[in-house]
Amino acid sequence: MFVIAFLIRKFHGGVARLVGMSEYVFERFKGVDFRHEKVCITDNRVNYGPALWYALRAIKNYLRDKVTQDDAIIDIGCGKGKMLYFFSKFPFRKVGGLEYSQRLIDIAERNMQKLLTGGGGSAVSIIQGDAAVYKDYDEYNYFYLYNPFTDVIMRPFLENVKESVSRRPRKITFIYLNPVCKDLMTEEGFKLEKEMHFIGYPRKCFVYSYEISNS
Repeated sequence: MFVIAFLIRKFHGGVARLVGMSEYVFERFKGVDFRHEKVCITDNRVNYGPALWYALRAIKNYLRDKVTQDDAIIDIGCGKGKMLYFFSKFPFRKVGGLEYSQRLIDIAERNMQKLLTGGGGSAVSIIQGDAAVYKDYDEYNYFYLYNPFTDVIMRPFLENVKESVSRRPRKITFIYLNPVCKDLMTEEGFKLEKEMHFIGYPRKCFVYSYEISNS
């Protein structure tokens, strides 16, 4: 088992290097910036990091044949906008991003201007706001999160989402990468629909749904 695990890690490490090189070339060619960096928010230092190739592949496979032009998705903690660009390739009616850091928003907006100029793809908008207090989710039925915050912010955020569903009844889908607050999701009434595990990587991706029961 140790040898198999070692070989899997070596294989994924090689793939990761190749993907990293291709992403570097893409960013240089397009003049965009999705690279990792540390961003200071209030008194805390948080790590910004976009989803890696293995998660993107799994999410792409999950969304394939599900998304229609009636759907809209919002990325909570959208950072520099890598996932906004990723989701724009699906037939979503709208792709939104909520981000606390204005510094990251400025970078994301420049990235979108360079990548989406000329039309094609879904409409993308980025909002500056605090997920603990922002409530304007009524037009979205898909939510994406890459562990953007702890339960201190996650709890009021989920309450805001549930209030939105009460105002505008609908089924919503949560794509939650690195689901640190998975227990809170269940506690708040979100139903676990799918677990994605990645061999050789510690990250997981859980898919949840939420809707108000008529019973």
